[in-house]
Amino acid sequence: MQFKWIFAPRECFSTLIIRQNDFAKSDLRMNARSYQELLNSKQRLALFLFLIMNAASSVFTLLFPFRDTPAFTLPLLCIPLFCLVAALFSLQTPRKYLCKLNLFSSVLGLLWAAHIYVKSQYCLPNNQDFLLISLFSIFFISAISLTDNFTAFCLHAVPSAMVILALDGMHNTLRILFTTLLPIIAFSIHHLMLKRSEIFTHALVANLYNERDKFNNLSMLDPLTGLYNRRGLENKITMLLEPQTGRHYVLLLDIDHFKVYNDSYGHAMGDRALVQVAVAIRDAVRSRDIVVRYGGEEFLVLLTNVHEAQ
Repeated sequence: MQFKWIFAPRECFSTLIIRQNDFAKSDLRMNARSYQELLNSKQRLALFLFLIMNAASSVFTLLFPFRDTPAFTLPLLCIPLFCLVAALFSLQTPRKYLCKLNLFSSVLGLLWAAHIYVKSQYCLPNNQDFLLISLFSIFFISAISLTDNFTAFCLHAVPSAMVILALDGMHNTLRILFTTLLPIIAFSIHHLMLKRSEIFTHALVANLYNERDKFNNLSMLDPLTGLYNRRGLENKITMLLEPQTGRHYVLLLDIDHFKVYNDSYGHAMGDRALVQVAVAIRDAVRSRDIVVRYGGEEFLVLLTNVHEAQ
């Protein structure tokens, strides 16, 4: 058998291969980015739903007050204004929605608690109906819009519940405690279930990516010779650094009359010949050089950091 030797500098790589590995890495980054964008979208929707429900509830309370005296309180007026400012601020800074949701929940929770305290002073001595209606309204808003955020749920609902419990005068203490603690316990269990599900999902996705990397590495090797195939060459080139001294070269080897040899002695002998040629090439080059089975009887050697004198 005879070999044809061809040398080419590294600038010719773009004409030899298509870097499909770049597309695989881009796809991996796109998947991770898409998952994060999905989480951000979910948090953004929860934030705006929370603001809309608080604003709608406050506007309804302004239009149809529990009692006409007074028709509104200062904290109640601040709630829709705060929701509007918070929505505009969130639109201008589209990031960290979870932190904003916790912050807005604490502010609105305190505003609702202040409104309940002020309004209850005008409903004396029979203010139990107002307190219970307020408690159910606050927990309704929290339960609908803060299902996936236990911290924000507590920040929004607990201040009003504490104020109502203090103002009730022991008339409906058991009912208020039950109405307060039951959702908190339920949401705690729900929050733990969501966390376990999220951990399982992350572990499953990580395992899938590990399996993908494993099979991706296997797909870069030629099963007959154990050398890199074209895909393995593409991957190595993407990780190849620019030479500090010298240049990179490509060595192309082609076995002459291999078809005749293969037809004369059979495919099994042809495969053995390819394996022996692969071993000979690999033993003849340096350990840092990359040996590739480029085609049927074509081999490619990527010589890295070769000095001009060599």
